[in-house]
Amino acid sequence: MGFLSFCKKVPYLLLLVITTAILFPYFAVTTGAFEQFKKDYGYLWQGVQPLHGTILTTVPVNLTLEPVVSEPEVSQPTFKPVEEAYFANTLFIGDSRTQGLSLYGGFDSSDFFCDVGLTIWTLFEDSVEMNGSHTTLESVLQAEKYDHIYLMLGINELGRGTTSSFAKQYEDVLQKIRYLQPNAVIVIQSILHVTPEAEAKSSYIKNATINQRNQAIAALENGKDIFYLDVNAALDGPDGTLREDITSDGVHIKASSIGEWEKFLRANGIEAVDEEPVRKQFGPYKEKEDSMELHLLKSVQF
Repeated sequence: MGFLSFCKKVPYLLLLVITTAILFPYFAVTTGAFEQFKKDYGYLWQGVQPLHGTILTTVPVNLTLEPVVSEPEVSQPTFKPVEEAYFANTLFIGDSRTQGLSLYGGFDSSDFFCDVGLTIWTLFEDSVEMNGSHTTLESVLQAEKYDHIYLMLGINELGRGTTSSFAKQYEDVLQKIRYLQPNAVIVIQSILHVTPEAEAKSSYIKNATINQRNQAIAALENGKDIFYLDVNAALDGPDGTLREDITSDGVHIKASSIGEWEKFLRANGIEAVDEEPVRKQFGPYKEKEDSMELHLLKSVQF
């Protein structure tokens, strides 16, 4: 029987032979290409199996990373030289060191609430002579509206409490000042250092303690309307203590040297900014119901 005769009798067999001969190279090529694709793009091929007999194919994906957009940084205000008008509506608060500034600093247009022995603990309790009569700080803050309020307190407090309790009381004072003067810029001046000689004479007045407390009150700055100003930068020597040549007792600034403090303040004025605070922000002031019990170690007031 010839081949053609056989195919006529078995037509389906012929069709199978022809189909196989045509499709075999195609399957060989596509299978090899598919295996090569899995090799090249294995990170995209995760063993996807055909569903219900359907052949699934995977195509490469052009992956692009979206740029990360960071939030804009809040602009930080800088201290800058200011004119006399800056201090025309300014209140200085402090102890005997600030008294020296009031007498010899040349801030004739500013108000001063200061007295020997004034502390952060009794600031709103003590009565101080101001403009010929005695008054309290609360009365002053209620009667006047200040653009700037400068504080320097802390030398008398070195014998009381701890750095933590001192900073907490300072925060409470700032909170009340802010409540009474919502629009004023508050400047926390650093506690001035003392000389090594004055440090050696005292059991509790130590520059190391002053540094700790300065660091604590510096953290109360919020970058918006409460700022910390390191006055020690202008009055210290290379050793980081109060310069001997500008003090007569190792603690207070001499009248003839107060000008250095004044010059520093005039070169470092600050204004409020519109951005949101970047550090601590205080809520409404609330009167404390319980007073903190303190251990009193100091015997000298400044």
